Amino acid sequence: MKNKFQRMTKEEQKNALTKYYATKTGKENKNRFLRLLIFGYLCLLYAVAVTGDTIINHHSIWNYVLAGVMFIFGLFFLFARHKILVTKVNEYVIKHK
Repeated sequence: MKNKFQRMTKEEQKNALTKYYATKTGKENKNRFLRLLIFGYLCLLYAVAVTGDTIINHHSIWNYVLAGVMFIFGLFFLFARHKILVTKVNEYVIKHK
């Protein structure tokens, strides 16, 4: 089921996100969301680097396993960040109609 935030236009979403980040809770969560984004990208980058090194230098199968686990963690961080962000902004939009 779509929520109110997802039914908004892109411009309305930007405005709602800006207003949310102006609040005290939004300022605290903005740093957390940024940290999750950075961790997600770093995990994905690390997974690609380990996979490339393993292919070039013919390391063991465990390096592929490590790369796969890091890739899954990276995707988890990115998807969880998006889900939490949408949930929090949707709660803000519903509360401040």
